[in-house]
Amino acid sequence: MKQIGYITTFLITMLIGSLIQGYTISILWGWFISPLFELKILSIQMAIGMSLFISYTTNHQKIEENKQSFSKQMFSSMSLVSLRSLVVLMIGWCATLFL
Repeated sequence: MKQIGYITTFLITMLIGSLIQGYTISILWGWFISPLFELKILSIQMAIGMSLFISYTTNHQKIEENKQSFSKQMFSSMSLVSLRSLVVLMIGWCATLFL
């Protein structure tokens, strides 16, 4: 039963992380890429797909043995994705003020 909880937590974390990254990419695309190259606005679904594809083909993280508990690892991963997206959106928003 514990394994099912781990799998469920992992899948939910991946889903939420993908949604956050997809939202961030779609907003940044609308602010910078779309006006510059006269392209259509990117939907969140397409941004999620793009994010997953790019992560899958370019991810080069080192696999390290982590001594943290599973729940702490999931919380850490979710916090990192959320914080990174928030910072990127804030920097992007500031940049739009100078366009």
